[in-house]
Amino acid sequence: MQDDDFGFHFIFDEQNTDILYQRPINTFKLTDPVLVRRIYLLGRTIRSVFDKNGIFYWTSGGTTLGLVRHQGLIPWDDDLDLCVLSKDEDKLRNLVTALADNNLVIREHHTFGYRIYSSIESVPIDEQRQDIPGLDYRYPFCDIFIMQKVKSRYELSRSSAKSLWPNEWYSESDINSCEHLPFGDFYFRCPGNYSEYLNRTYGADWNRLGKTHNYCHRSRDWVTPVTFSITDAISGPALPFS
Repeated sequence: MQDDDFGFHFIFDEQNTDILYQRPINTFKLTDPVLVRRIYLLGRTIRSVFDKNGIFYWTSGGTTLGLVRHQGLIPWDDDLDLCVLSKDEDKLRNLVTALADNNLVIREHHTFGYRIYSSIESVPIDEQRQDIPGLDYRYPFCDIFIMQKVKSRYELSRSSAKSLWPNEWYSESDINSCEHLPFGDFYFRCPGNYSEYLNRTYGADWNRLGKTHNYCHRSRDWVTPVTFSITDAISGPALPFS
């Protein structure tokens, strides 16, 4: 059962302060340009397919942080995070052909919802373990979190996800006031009142302090993150866009 579920705690990990024992230090480094280009292509294509098929989405986690703080992918990030309403889950499941027409694959994930990746602009997550459930996907990817309305706010629909990320919720006002903001060379839908969300998720210093990941999506290894100031040199979006 060992898969990268162990890393899901840290999708929103810039403020995580768990004791990290003797893990390798994840020193600051910019995301490889080839990977950056693939992530933008993935996001651009998913947005297009969702829009054409009437699937309402908004950004989440590090993608919202990148959207607001960098106007694009965080220069050291390596994936995308989006939310989709539970009422659209059947439509999402039925996107297999539309996604395949754009060289994309969707896989259900029991923890939070779904994962989408390119069938060609990607690499295997683990070439030796593709037959193991949970590892049959490729990198980079976009995680799709399924959200349900509970009273006056939207929460994670999977109980396992809700227990991992109790602060991942949005008010009706947040979703009703979504706006499109630039993410590199295209636009993503961002929840309203995003400063409140980012304060809750990353702490009050989210706009001036950055942090490397403490989990590697590619190798599925724990690492020790480092914190640093957001300087002018890294305040913009990851490059290249295409």
